[in-house]
Amino acid sequence: LQNGKNVLAIEVHNVNNNSSDLTIIPFLSVGYNSTPSNSMGTLDFLNLQDSNLHTNFKLNANGDFLIISNLDGDIEDSLYTLEQITDVSLGRYPNGSENLFFFNSPTPGRYNLDNGITKLIEPPVFSSEKGFYTIPFFLDISHPNSIGTIKYTLDGSEPDENSTTYFNQLVISQTAVIRAKVFASGFPASKTVTNTFFVNQEQRLPIISLTTNPEHFFDADSGIYVMGPNAEVTNPHYGANFWQNWERPIHLEFFEENNVFGFETDLGVKIFGQWSRANSQKSLALYARGSYGKSTIDYQLFPDSEINKYQSFVLRNSGTDWWYSLIRDALTSEIVEQLDVDRQLYRPVVVYLNGEYWGIHNLREKISEHFIASHHKIPEDDINIIENNIVIVKGDEDTYTEFYNSLYNLDMSDEAS
Repeated sequence: LQNGKNVLAIEVHNVNNNSSDLTIIPFLSVGYNSTPSNSMGTLDFLNLQDSNLHTNFKLNANGDFLIISNLDGDIEDSLYTLEQITDVSLGRYPNGSENLFFFNSPTPGRYNLDNGITKLIEPPVFSSEKGFYTIPFFLDISHPNSIGTIKYTLDGSEPDENSTTYFNQLVISQTAVIRAKVFASGFPASKTVTNTFFVNQEQRLPIISLTTNPEHFFDADSGIYVMGPNAEVTNPHYGANFWQNWERPIHLEFFEENNVFGFETDLGVKIFGQWSRANSQKSLALYARGSYGKSTIDYQLFPDSEINKYQSFVLRNSGTDWWYSLIRDALTSEIVEQLDVDRQLYRPVVVYLNGEYWGIHNLREKISEHFIASHHKIPEDDINIIENNIVIVKGDEDTYTEFYNSLYNLDMSDEAS
């Protein structure tokens, strides 16, 4: 920034001059390379952080080795980071000792404060396993800690200190999602335990239970599944919340078709697709990221595939076929199985959202560099993907617009379509 007037320019995108939609994802970050020497300093409300608090490596949240060496390669220090919680630091106290503590208040560039704890609070324990039950039952929730209070929710929201306190066993008489967490003064809260219990639910397909704060999906201003305040009246309702590139945290539990529990993990979720976003049942793209706990999904999602590690996948509503069979897109992929072409694997699953039946979705691989790397054994860093490579001949935008619009106005009853 220069003294005086500064101009910030933002670039936006349209398909053409007549397009009704607009793509813009602006953001502004600010920082300083060193502490200002002038007497005024910086304004307190900016709360600027040092710009050099960044590394070129990542550590596994479940525990990892950290080695610090000098320019000659000699090891100066090393430690095992233990299991980590977001925004809780791990450090030595007193400074330079072998004693490792967790700190609620990180102090980058300064000595660690004498407020550390040697171990984290253990998560609560449920008396019954998640899964399927034919009759109602009683559920007890306990925790192995000598201190702390159990808080729980029934609506899918993340428990906080204002949530219901657990005192007595719960009666589970219908399909329900229970989330519980332990809070203790002076300690970071425990990890959240999320269990879905199905009572008198018979399903012949695999089941995916999704759990998230209801407002993440349905809040009028921030929910990714709803119209929101800026939606256009006409289909496909550009400007709606479900057209935004918003990602929300979500917990996933996977049950195989024989009702056997498969895996669970914390993920990020976005609305996926094009005009099918306007359908009442929407497609979802799910992403594994280190910020949620693990950066991969270590599970064989498709029994006929050898791939057992994913970074993302899609729960698809079948796109333009949502109004019809729900299987034509998947059927096309199955038909070309014997050909030497890439195809997205398919598996129908039943989805529950916060304990409510959410219909059948198509579990599909997501096309990305991870997809190509896993199918062709190519390092992800060696892959470049070119998207939307439609060529518009200069002066022929009207022809392109006519063609583009025709793609979304097909008469699906026409066999030729």
